[in-house]
Amino acid sequence: MLSTSGVNNDVPIRVAMVGSGRRAGDEVESMRRSGRAVPVGFWNRTPELADARAKEVGLERGYATVTEMIESTAPDVVNIVTHPSARLPLLREAIDAGARVILLEKPIALTPEELALVRTMGEEVFIAVNTQYRWMSHWQRFWQVIADGGIGEVHTIRASTAVDILEQGPHLLSLALSAARVAGLPLPTWVLAGSAEEVRYGDAAVPGDITAVMDLGAARLHLLAGPSAPVLPEEDVIYYQQQIEITGSKGRIWTSLTKGWQLWTEEGFTSGSTEWPRDDYQSQAELFADLADAVRNPSLRAGFPTSIHRAAEEAEILFASIEAGRGAKRVNLSL
Repeated sequence: MLSTSGVNNDVPIRVAMVGSGRRAGDEVESMRRSGRAVPVGFWNRTPELADARAKEVGLERGYATVTEMIESTAPDVVNIVTHPSARLPLLREAIDAGARVILLEKPIALTPEELALVRTMGEEVFIAVNTQYRWMSHWQRFWQVIADGGIGEVHTIRASTAVDILEQGPHLLSLALSAARVAGLPLPTWVLAGSAEEVRYGDAAVPGDITAVMDLGAARLHLLAGPSAPVLPEEDVIYYQQQIEITGSKGRIWTSLTKGWQLWTEEGFTSGSTEWPRDDYQSQAELFADLADAVRNPSLRAGFPTSIHRAAEEAEILFASIEAGRGAKRVNLSL
C-alpha cells in the first residue's frame, strides 16, 4: 500500500533495541504479531545477552555500543527498554547518534529533575512512550463509548494497583487521563494525597503506598497504589492487581488486567474477558502499527496517544502526587 506521499506503508519499520532482557523479548514478539516492525539490532550492558537476542531473530551479533548500533543499522525507531535507572544517558546517546524516533519504556523519569531533561530531549526528536494498555481491544471500545456519551457525563474515575505508583502509575494515569480527555474533562489543577513507606529505584525513592485525589473540573480522579489499593478477588499476582472504574451519569465501566471488563449503559449490561499476557501482546502489536504510521507520516506525531508531551504531563501529575503524599498536603499543578 502506498501512502499519499508515495511511501510504501507495507514495508515494516526497522527497530533498534536498547536493552535485551525479558521485556525486549516480549516486544520483539509483538513486532512479529503486528507485521509492521522488525528488529535490526540489539545492545545490552551485558553483551552476551544482546548477542543471544540477535541470534534469536537471525542477526549475527549484538552491538558493543548504542552509537555503533544506530550508525550501523540506520533504524527507523530506537526502542529503549532498559531499567529506568539507566535510561536517561542512553536516551541522550541515542539522540546524539542520530535517532529521530524513539519508543521509551515507562516510567520516563525517576525524579522531577529527570523529567525536565526528558522533556527537553522530546523537543529535539519524536518520542513515544510505551504505555501500551490504551491499545487493548476493550479500551479501544471504551474510548468510543465514552466519546459517544454512552455512560453520560463522567464524574468519577478510580484507578488502583497493588504495586508502587512509579511501577504502574504511568499505565494508570495514561488510561485514566485518556478517559478524562475523551470525556471532555480538563487536566487536574491540584492533587491531595497521603502516603506511607518507601521503595527504591536505584538512587531514587518513591512511596510504597499512596492514596491521592485530584480534580478534573467538576469530576474527580482517585488514584491508589500499594497495599491501600482494593483487592482484585482470585488474583494472586501482585502486578496484575490493577483496576480502573469510570462512572458517569448514565453508566459505568470497570476493567482489570486479568479478571475481565464490565460495561453498564442505559441499553443494558455487557462484559468480556481480559488476560495477561495475551492482551499485552495485542496492545503492543497495535502500538507498533500506529507507530509505524507515525514514522511514515510525521503529521500523525503531534496527536500520537502516548507522545512525550502527553506522557510528561502525566508524569508531572505522578510526581505531584508523590510530593503531596509525602507532605500529606495539597499540591497545585500548572499543566
